[in-house]
Amino acid sequence: MIDIFEEKKLADMWSFETSAKNYDVEALAKVCVNGLKTCEGQCLSRDTVGADRCKCIRERFDSPESYELYQEGREFVQQYIAAIGLSILMGDNRR
Repeated sequence: MIDIFEEKKLADMWSFETSAKNYDVEALAKVCVNGLKTCEGQCLSRDTVGADRCKCIRERFDSPESYELYQEGREFVQQYIAAIGLSILMGDNRR
């Protein structure tokens, strides 16, 4: 059982973290390609502070900026994979 007030306090502190530390770019690229696993089912942290500030996210990213960088990178990877799939379906071999 989590302390709801403590969870909100930790999420708020993380939300105001502005200085991204030395984030491992290779690890970020890997998670952008593979996606991010978070807890499945009911998560008290996610229910309390939201999916973008839950414990799973805060433990993996040192600041909201690094999490946003992941989200942008993940979106790019998914669009790239979709474009490759579409070109294969259309029979375009020029990749």
